[in-house]
Amino acid sequence: MLKILQISLSCFFLVCISAYAQTQLPKEITVQGTEQFKKGDKGTFSGAITRIDNGKVTVKGEKKTVCFYVKQAENATKHGVDLDKDMMEKISTFSVGDKVRINWIFDLHMRIDSIEKAE
Repeated sequence: MLKILQISLSCFFLVCISAYAQTQLPKEITVQGTEQFKKGDKGTFSGAITRIDNGKVTVKGEKKTVCFYVKQAENATKHGVDLDKDMMEKISTFSVGDKVRINWIFDLHMRIDSIEKAE
């Protein structure tokens, strides 16, 4: 009888703890290292391309390396699937090692607003 009571109490505490944990989930998801940005923030970054991979461009600047993502298409229906085709075409003209200047806008990630070769 005592064993059944111990098991019942254990189950009760597990249910209470998991219910409490679910109420403590963050209300807004942020990507690690981007907590200082808000949606719509803009900026410019210059450096050399170190990697181009399926809608993601990695650029090494003087002090840090940053990953930039292509924006979603205007009529996107699925996250990460419908990327801006014009920007994807433009990125395909660049190669690893090219020096670029990227104007970005923040939307969960730093999204490429425009990209051009730099001197």
